[in-house]
Amino acid sequence: MKELPKAYNPRQVEASIYKAWEDSGYFNPDNLPKSHKKPFSIVLPPPNVTGKLHIGHAVMLAIQDILIRYKRKQGFKTLWLPGMDHAAIATQNAVEKELKKKGKTRHDLGRKKFLEEVERFVTESKSTITKQLKSMGSSLDWSRERFTLDENLSKTVKEVFQKMYEDGLIYRGDRVVNWCPRCQSTLSDDEVEYKETKAPFYYFKYGPVVIGTARPETKFADKVIIVHPKDKRYKNIVGKEFDVDWIEGKIKAKVIADHAAEMDMGTGAMTITPAHSHLDFELAKKYNLEIEQIIDKDGKLTASAGQFEGMLASEAREKIVEVMKKKGLVDKIDEDYVHNLSICYRCGTSVEPLLSKQWFVDVNKKIPGRNKSLKNLSSEVVKSKAIRIIPDRFNKTYFQWMDNLRDWCISRQIWYGHQIPVWYKKLEKPVEITYFAHGTTPDNENSIATGQSNPSLSELGKKQVQDLGETISDKHFDVVICSDLSRAVETAEIAFPKIKIVQDRRLRECNYGDLNGKPGKLFKEMKHYIDHKHSGNGESYQDVEKRVKSLLNDIAKNYPGKKVAIVSHKFTQLSLEILINGKTWEQAIDEDWRPKKAWKPGWNYLLDTTDTYVGIEAPKEKGWQQDPDTLDTWFSSALWTFSTMSEKDQKTFHPTSVMETGYDILFFWVARMIMMTTYVKKEVPFKDVYLHGLVRTKSGEKMSKSKPETTIDPLEVSQKYGTDAVRLSLIVGSTPGNDVRLYEEKIEG
Repeated sequence: MKELPKAYNPRQVEASIYKAWEDSGYFNPDNLPKSHKKPFSIVLPPPNVTGKLHIGHAVMLAIQDILIRYKRKQGFKTLWLPGMDHAAIATQNAVEKELKKKGKTRHDLGRKKFLEEVERFVTESKSTITKQLKSMGSSLDWSRERFTLDENLSKTVKEVFQKMYEDGLIYRGDRVVNWCPRCQSTLSDDEVEYKETKAPFYYFKYGPVVIGTARPETKFADKVIIVHPKDKRYKNIVGKEFDVDWIEGKIKAKVIADHAAEMDMGTGAMTITPAHSHLDFELAKKYNLEIEQIIDKDGKLTASAGQFEGMLASEAREKIVEVMKKKGLVDKIDEDYVHNLSICYRCGTSVEPLLSKQWFVDVNKKIPGRNKSLKNLSSEVVKSKAIRIIPDRFNKTYFQWMDNLRDWCISRQIWYGHQIPVWYKKLEKPVEITYFAHGTTPDNENSIATGQSNPSLSELGKKQVQDLGETISDKHFDVVICSDLSRAVETAEIAFPKIKIVQDRRLRECNYGDLNGKPGKLFKEMKHYIDHKHSGNGESYQDVEKRVKSLLNDIAKNYPGKKVAIVSHKFTQLSLEILINGKTWEQAIDEDWRPKKAWKPGWNYLLDTTDTYVGIEAPKEKGWQQDPDTLDTWFSSALWTFSTMSEKDQKTFHPTSVMETGYDILFFWVARMIMMTTYVKKEVPFKDVYLHGLVRTKSGEKMSKSKPETTIDPLEVSQKYGTDAVRLSLIVGSTPGNDVRLYEEKIEG
């Protein structure tokens, strides 16, 4: 009789036990007895291919394995689908760190060779993680293993991008984004972490008010004071302009009353920095204010900072304050101020909010044919209990996040990942276009929707245009192209008496059909006409866009590298916003200057692209360049539950039964899966969301990679005490959504 070992040695038995399980074939639902008919499915939240599994993965694996094995033994047709995430920024950073040790950067290698280095790293990591998943006893169906950059998954990503673009849910535009100077890429709001930091808070004398800021280095171009409409302290200065002595000399500032100012915050008065604040950017759009960039993508001050140009923003702060002190503009300094510093979740660098042209998902636009936005869909399925969140206290957190969700920035300035499936026909010599609105007509003065009826300028309109001509007399244009309607022709002739003028029908105002020349109150809500033609042989706004696009193609061909002035009408200008600035029609209408009476002497556009193509494969013709940016990792992982399955498997196993994951990625990932799957598949991605808590030390401290002394390596303790001992210690005493404490004595038992 064989003698039993005196002590259990997991290293000697666990590998052979797992192999026996694997050899049985029962991890694959197709091999289960035919009596196993009712499906039960879980897709494994894909570990990042950046290193080994940590204790958080061990909790997830233990709970999911319990659920899968329990259902399998109950006679369910169980699928537990494994896979890994390419983790774009994290993986690229890991490879760049290795290159740095060799004194090289990714730019030294170039995109192609750098990606070859990344692939080598990923291949090794995937092999390691697969072994680790098996060593944790996970009964995963390895025949269905997936990777977020697999060919089929990549095709799905492109198809979804194209569908969202065609539905107007994806757009490219200038917005304030979270920018990491170290990663040289944007970050989504959820990828920004906050660290409590003690730093001085400065109060500066700014003309008639005192303003407060922790970042004086952003304030060079602040030219607007915002106060609350009900703040009696500032009632007498609202609407007025002041000459203000400021960092680099005198500037002219004006005062605007807006509810964005909080009367009980600081002095109740604030200046705005539109290029470096989400809120301030929205205010600038609202009031059509100038937007001037102060900090560049390297975190350095621009030419707008005068003598401080080229300095790191953080280094310039004290020097700027010294200048302000010499000018007598420092009111007081709070040395004990504590604020939340925004840092990159991957590298810990301070994040700079700055203006940048990026790709966004519009979470508020109504989906064509469904009359609901992505936010609406995502909220409704949880409210209706189509998806149940366990524990249900996280419902409140979920809805708060949804309510406050901004448009999702999905483009990243990195090389590794899903390259954005957009191609451009780039111009060798871009054309500088300046749009000018025609002067006022009697119809304008009487609230008549002129359309393609043909009134001349009123006396007021002629005076406006004469003033415009004087204002822009020092500007050079090679040609003026105007609508052939009288009001545009007269404007061009008065404002540009010495420049060649070309009339073009394609610049006419939208044809309102039966409503040309009728009172504006007879029109339906403006957005109705985006894709609906006006009755009586009228146009839709998209029709106007098509003819303006035709004109732009001719301008690119006939005036390469030139400066072109365009004089025309409202909907031709909004078409420029769409065709050149990448706005949707809804955005162009909402942000139009006319309802705000925010006229200015010219709007500038740079025509550097004649066409844009969005699709699965590259255009076959020559001359197209693909957008160099890649998609946010969460875009592809948001499609994980269905993109990983064949059509046959989707019919059987989708929606999946349970999404089990940590509560810390409820917003990063779970909410995005709900949003994208309900949009693409018109069904939920899973029926239940089971959230586990964080693993903490014996004293309750959060385990963190930045503090190695706090962490427990699940693989090391598994080899020492056995995998089941580790899994049991993570499960016993734990409840959904609550943190669990783990220490070696608990595992040892």
